[in-house]
Amino acid sequence: MKPRQLGGVFLLAAALQAGSVQAAVGFEDFSYTVGSPLNGQNGGSGWAGPWSAPPQYVVAAGSLSYAGLAQPSGNRAEYVPTGGQGTNALRPISNFGTDGSTTWLSFLMSIDGNVSHMDADVRLNDSLGGQLFIGDPAFFRGVAGNGWGVFDNVPGHGNFMSSGIPIISGQPVFVVVRVDMNANPLATDTVNVYFDPVPGVEPVGPGITLTDFNFAATNLQLFLDGSICCALDVTASYDTIRLGPTYLSVAPPAGGTVPEPATWTLVAAGLAVFGAARRQSDRRINTASVHHRVIHA
Repeated sequence: MKPRQLGGVFLLAAALQAGSVQAAVGFEDFSYTVGSPLNGQNGGSGWAGPWSAPPQYVVAAGSLSYAGLAQPSGNRAEYVPTGGQGTNALRPISNFGTDGSTTWLSFLMSIDGNVSHMDADVRLNDSLGGQLFIGDPAFFRGVAGNGWGVFDNVPGHGNFMSSGIPIISGQPVFVVVRVDMNANPLATDTVNVYFDPVPGVEPVGPGITLTDFNFAATNLQLFLDGSICCALDVTASYDTIRLGPTYLSVAPPAGGTVPEPATWTLVAAGLAVFGAARRQSDRRINTASVHHRVIHA
């Protein structure tokens, strides 16, 4: 094979390898005007409507970052408390998945300032009235060393499960949630929550496991919660929300490429060109072989 053809094979292989990272079906990187209210913002993809938020939620400059994770160049949502009350922002999800399938959700968040004064989390409500709080749930203010974790607010449960990862001011946490939706729509789903997993490498074992939620495929809302207990010396940030069918779609590694549809057209064209070149090369080889046999017969 000629060097030029060989180079084409390597380029094609690289394109196919990039295609192994699926695109997220839901996405929000808060690419809005810095300083604007979050309320009414309607960018991203995979949402059934805009953000509904009180004035405490604004668009702040710059994205949160996490080592090894592919990050867009948008901004972030920030909760800036103006009083001691708790509040939240919410946005409806177009399609959370189907019964019998697996849905993945990921996001970044941080608490900046006096972390002992802030409670903040990302929340999903299920169809049974249960609430899944992920981050620094407000229900455990005053519990020393609880760190990042999950609060299960299903009626009759009410359990906090710590990840063992401490909350450090200004240090983002990366959270990935796996929801295995039961094939029976009346049965509960299996949820695993991972704190600071490795981007691009799907966790092998279980995370924090919950089995008492039943999430609806539609009419599901995602909440950003925030509240303070003592002083206006702390804020919370939320960033890069992804929803997808695989771990890689919500935890893509830095340097990985999620191909656009046009990329697949180029790959298909490349395959066609390579195939034609290979067939032409084979015909030349066969013709030369026949001439060789005739000359030396």
